[in-house]
Amino acid sequence: MVTQIRQRSGLVLADGTVYQGNGAHFLRLNLACPPVMLADGLQRLASGLAATD
Repeated sequence: MVTQIRQRSGLVLADGTVYQGNGAHFLRLNLACPPVMLADGLQRLASGLAATD
């Protein structure tokens, strides 16, 4: 899923399996950025996820 979201949105997400435990069910997104960039990234993530349906 990480690859598909990157292709559709341009976002680079981390696969949750890197973080052990039940990470296989999660993606990681760095939120340590200016609010404008965060809003843009979340919008792009929503669009990328919607395109995977």
